[in-house]
Amino acid sequence: MNRETTLWAIIGLTFVGVSVLGVMTYDQNARLSKIESKISLLFGDGGVQSNFVDPYTTSFGDRVGDMTIISMGPLPDIQSQFGYSNIFAKFKGSVTVTGAYGYLRSDMTGSDESCFTVTDPQDVAKLPRLVEYPAGKTDFCFSNVELAKQEFGPEYGSGQATVEIDNYELRHAPAAVGDMARLVRVVPEVSAAR
Repeated sequence: MNRETTLWAIIGLTFVGVSVLGVMTYDQNARLSKIESKISLLFGDGGVQSNFVDPYTTSFGDRVGDMTIISMGPLPDIQSQFGYSNIFAKFKGSVTVTGAYGYLRSDMTGSDESCFTVTDPQDVAKLPRLVEYPAGKTDFCFSNVELAKQEFGPEYGSGQATVEIDNYELRHAPAAVGDMARLVRVVPEVSAAR
């Protein structure tokens, strides 16, 4: 029996009200509780999948929030196996988020990176996140740095903005890696009617 079949068997037993907790060890009971909490994160209310990614149950073509997974596997050059500690997932689909932008100097490349931290809690829920780490990352860097520099102004500047992004890349590993997204546009501020 594979991991997915086992998970669905546990879910089925839980939903039909069969009490399997009485025959489980404390450790097994703790694992079941963890699985049940991940299930509620993954499927939210009414069975609609949320913005959480589980490398063992989500796959190519699955919807994650307003995005669709177009590829998923381990990060190259990372020694750990594919899973919660080593995942590289690419998504298609655009979302609009509000937050703070700024520039970072990459220690690896020596170049400047334009990055964005989502500050609106409702917008954070639009970003794909690993089910194992529900607090997740709220920041990413732009893959098209030149457009970001053009839109946000000179290097080392910072400020607040609402941006539309697509081609999101979720990256998680024991090494220092960060998520990426393509800047589509900066959404113009709308003045309040007087």
